[in-house]
Amino acid sequence: MLSVIQDARRDERKGFADCLRELADRFEAGDVCNVIVVGNDVSDRCYFTSADFDDRWRMIGALEYAKLRMVDGD
Repeated sequence: MLSVIQDARRDERKGFADCLRELADRFEAGDVCNVIVVGNDVSDRCYFTSADFDDRWRMIGALEYAKLRMVDGD
């Protein structure tokens, strides 16, 4: 049963990784700006962040929006 769940998660991770690759291409092209990434590195058992933005207040607003979406389950 565990392998079935892991396989399903692998497919989800593949789809999300494809989305991140597309985002990276758009960021490199200049179509997307102000990006923050937060991840959970399970091998090192820690969280990490990476960011590129000019307007901290705008990004704080975006993070608050994202936080509400996560809490609502969207």
